Amino acid sequence: MQKNNAGPMLLGIGVLVCVVIAGFFLNQTELNVDDLSSFSFEVTMAKILTVKFVLFLVFLGMVGGITGGAIGVLPKNAIHAGTLIGGLVGALIAHIAFDFSFFLIPIVAMLWGLAAGIEAGVSKREEYKSFVPARTAMSVAGTMGTFIAVGLLLWGIVALSPIQNQLSDRFIGSVLNMGLGNMGPDSEVDQLKTALAKNSARVSVQSQTMLLTQIMSTPAFNDLRSNQDQKSRVFVATMEGTLDQVSSSEYLQRFEEEFVKDAQKIEVEVPQVKSTVVDLFNQNPFFKAMMDHLALVVSISLLILFLTLNSLIIRPVGALSGWVFNQAFESLKNAPK
Repeated sequence: MQKNNAGPMLLGIGVLVCVVIAGFFLNQTELNVDDLSSFSFEVTMAKILTVKFVLFLVFLGMVGGITGGAIGVLPKNAIHAGTLIGGLVGALIAHIAFDFSFFLIPIVAMLWGLAAGIEAGVSKREEYKSFVPARTAMSVAGTMGTFIAVGLLLWGIVALSPIQNQLSDRFIGSVLNMGLGNMGPDSEVDQLKTALAKNSARVSVQSQTMLLTQIMSTPAFNDLRSNQDQKSRVFVATMEGTLDQVSSSEYLQRFEEEFVKDAQKIEVEVPQVKSTVVDLFNQNPFFKAMMDHLALVVSISLLILFLTLNSLIIRPVGALSGWVFNQAFESLKNAPK
């Protein structure tokens, strides 16, 4: 291998390998379109908060790091060529091996992001006064991550808009099931009735407590406190005892049990509950607008999530790997012929 070809070859192979490995770990997470649009937050977060997903982000950051590490050492055209060829071949291999056709837009966005990152990195490198290789690579990795985030936004709009009605049904289902666990339909309704009954019991007890407190704070009641006759003392003691009883946890628990018992006697069908929730959402302009544009809401959520991960993982990994590969590129450049 000739010395002037060693750097571009290392760049292209490095990008190719990192893209394939990143695709492998993404495939291992078993994250799919349904996870990103099902509103099953526990299931989705269980796949994201894993070592496999973190390793996917690490190798994705290394793609930007390798590219950024070559800036200032290799010619800009050689960096563009090596990154484009390595990225395209790596993405093709990952697609053939793991079928990432549904993530085509983010993949294209990654390649565009690398190209934009190279241009930005070449420009910013001249401005940096310290830690130049690391900061340049961080810039490239960050630009790539930002483009991927925008790609996820566009992907969400394109892929999810046709299933807007399904998204609405999934969202209503997630609202009904939130906090109720993974149960059957009957159990879900029973749990929902129990939760509503307990909430009603708490509101009722709070109202009783407030009413008693207001009565006992009136001037007329204070006059009774200062009155020493037997009937006044008995009445004041009764009111204070009643307030203490109403304010106790035992009273609230007994009240909740009675409310729950009455609530369970009410026959409620799942479609009726869903219809009620939909009606409540439609009465609120904010929730109605959100329900009408859920595809856009989900897409923006993906954008924000990936921008956060970009800042937390991709950019720092890009800086570290960029510094390492910059040393490797410098060594190849300065190696004797």
